[in-house]
Amino acid sequence: NLSQIQEQILRLEETWQRQQKQINEAESRVQFLEKTYANLRDERIEGLQARISEAQNSIKKIHQSSKMDTPAEYQRKLKERQRVEQKINESVTVLTSFFGPASGDLTEQLQQWESSVYDLRSYQSEAANIAFEEKTLAQATDERDDLLSEIQMLQQQLHEFRTRLGDIERRAYEVVLPEEDRFPSRTLSDLKQLDHMLKQFISDTEMRQHNVRTSINIFEEIEREEREKIRELFGEGSRISNIYSEITDALYPVVHYDADESGIRIQRSDGKKLLPSWLSSGAYDQLYFAVRIALGERLLQSEKGFFILDDPFLKSDSKRLRQQLDMLVEISKQGWQILYFSAKDEVVSTLNHHIDSGLVALQEAPQVDYKVDA
Repeated sequence: NLSQIQEQILRLEETWQRQQKQINEAESRVQFLEKTYANLRDERIEGLQARISEAQNSIKKIHQSSKMDTPAEYQRKLKERQRVEQKINESVTVLTSFFGPASGDLTEQLQQWESSVYDLRSYQSEAANIAFEEKTLAQATDERDDLLSEIQMLQQQLHEFRTRLGDIERRAYEVVLPEEDRFPSRTLSDLKQLDHMLKQFISDTEMRQHNVRTSINIFEEIEREEREKIRELFGEGSRISNIYSEITDALYPVVHYDADESGIRIQRSDGKKLLPSWLSSGAYDQLYFAVRIALGERLLQSEKGFFILDDPFLKSDSKRLRQQLDMLVEISKQGWQILYFSAKDEVVSTLNHHIDSGLVALQEAPQVDYKVDA
């Protein structure tokens, strides 16, 4: 069949083309790899040749500087140098442990250590019979370090002590001395003087405290005595209670004095105690009238004096006014003089019968004219 043959031919051509394409790609890859290999080979050979040339130059320089004919001889000298360097490092370690680290390069370090050794020559004959032992040196070094630490600790304690001493000095002088008379406390003698000053200050202060306490006790005793004197003026059967009871028709029979509260208490006929502020204005005036009368009698004792009164019963009603004025008349009969100023006609009318009998003298004050500004 012709069509089948043609179809097979087409398939063979397609297969051949694909294989031909793969062959071309493989050839291109081979050419690329060959070119890359050639480039790498040339570069590596050039690098190796450069390194070989550099190594040959280094060998030549080493040969010239060391004057060694063979590599074996150079190797032997190199090992000998390494041994010498190791000994140098060991010696540097020993010198550093003896004299401490030095600065600069090795030559400068050796000069510093030689100077330290020279400084120790003066002690060479001091211990001629003592053999050097590393263990003894280590012990001495440890002891030295311990002593240095102890010295540092003591210096710190000394610094703290001086700080505390300065604080004590400042506080002490603030108490006992003015600023211009102060002096620094740095020695034992200064501390003893400061101690003496503080003890003297404490002694003086204690003496002043004793005097103050004694004065306070005296004043407290005087206060107690005065309160007792005041207390004697009050209470049941006292002069103040009798006067006030008479004025108030026994409505308030007793006037007390409360020392703890430092105040007056009025006992009502039913036994209840009242504060003065609870009284009516009239009863309040009557209370302090009775207090003034009793105090006046107590102060002058057997002598007689006088009272100056300016409308003391202004708030009293007619009954209380008569009782109070009768009380004044009775007091005047005992020898007391009473100057009574009043603008109330009721006072005059209440005292008319005493005025007529001559027991009370009426003196009218002249009228005062007031100038009125136009």
